[in-house]
Amino acid sequence: MDGEEIANILIRDSFVQPTFQGVFSSDHLPQLPVKQRPAAFVVNTDPSRRPGEHWIAIYLPKCGPVEYFDSYGKPPKVASIRTFLARNGGTIKMNPKTLQGPSSSVCGHYCIYYLIHRCRGQSMEAITGRFDVDQQRNDRDVYEYTTHLMTM
Repeated sequence: MDGEEIANILIRDSFVQPTFQGVFSSDHLPQLPVKQRPAAFVVNTDPSRRPGEHWIAIYLPKCGPVEYFDSYGKPPKVASIRTFLARNGGTIKMNPKTLQGPSSSVCGHYCIYYLIHRCRGQSMEAITGRFDVDQQRNDRDVYEYTTHLMTM
């Protein structure tokens, strides 16, 4: 799934649209602190000169810690993403649970799923709690969910 497909789904959702700031490569995140909150971002861990590696979601709530959602449950490793998170909040809340299978390519689908539910007021724990240890099932479920949104 490419950035344009992700953006097209998210901007059509009436709950996400007011908070959605866009899809970014890791080296093109906003340089200044984000004033409008809540705010939602989808970021590729690759810089713009590269083909794209992995999609993650960032959610900046009105108050509280900045949220970093990675479907692999990993902390942010890319320096520009860590800088962006630090610039926009002191505390970072992360998803510690591995949801996505190691050989699948549905990370963009997980970002869409996360932001659609997060922008409806559901917590990170509630969203990730819907998935279990069967990563193939998780991948299939999130793929079917977002594929349905593309046809709407």
